[in-house]
Amino acid sequence: MELLLTQHEADDLIASLKKLTQKTTRILTDGDRGIVNISSNSGRKFSLRYFYSSNNIHLQFMDEKIKLTLIRMNLNDSFHKNSTGEKIYGNRVNIFSEDEFYSKGDGTTHTKASPLPKGVLRNTRDILEAIDDLFNYTNTSNRDKLQLTIPQPLNF
Repeated sequence: MELLLTQHEADDLIASLKKLTQKTTRILTDGDRGIVNISSNSGRKFSLRYFYSSNNIHLQFMDEKIKLTLIRMNLNDSFHKNSTGEKIYGNRVNIFSEDEFYSKGDGTTHTKASPLPKGVLRNTRDILEAIDDLFNYTNTSNRDKLQLTIPQPLNF
């Protein structure tokens, strides 16, 4: 299988200026999934796909044209095994890697995991912080169009 994106192209897509294209308001509850639509200034479509539960959060920033993950944040106690055999446990970020695709050789894996923190991506269990960091990393603006809240339990 051939990868439909080079490392240089992926890096350019991540660095390109992007914006949220529609207003999304949601109260997150355990087990919620959703998609946030994003567009580059040149019109290329992206999405942020999320899964939220109290002990397992996934944020997947995808290129919608070719359906490849550019960045995925996993905030949980699981692990990812890189092509070198190294296992990255706990909170981690998987970033598009052409080298990893060809090294792993399974025809699907095209990201390489690193532990958090990494650059502007903090080591957090807070989905709202993680989304903000991911938008910083991917140069995504109009963040006020995304209004997610998490209800706080009442403590008596």
